[in-house]
Amino acid sequence: MAPRPVSAATYYLLKVKGKAKIPDYIQVRDAQFTLIGYFRPGRGARHSERAAGADAFNQQIEALAAPLAYGLVTRVELAGTPDLSSEPA
Repeated sequence: MAPRPVSAATYYLLKVKGKAKIPDYIQVRDAQFTLIGYFRPGRGARHSERAAGADAFNQQIEALAAPLAYGLVTRVELAGTPDLSSEPA
């Protein structure tokens, strides 16, 4: 599944607590609440590793999500976000 384009700098983060063999992960959703990425803390995001600036974006998201409580949706505003819709050449 290809990542969807990011049209705004408003994102929603959801930190999900895993159980047993299922790990914790963080969902990143856009302003329309469409899932644009998810990742395990410390592992990097899926679908966005090839986009320009994605590493910095992932680090920002992980830093913002670290203090969040599990199960709560949190709205964040980020400037200078990468285009996650770009395909590798």
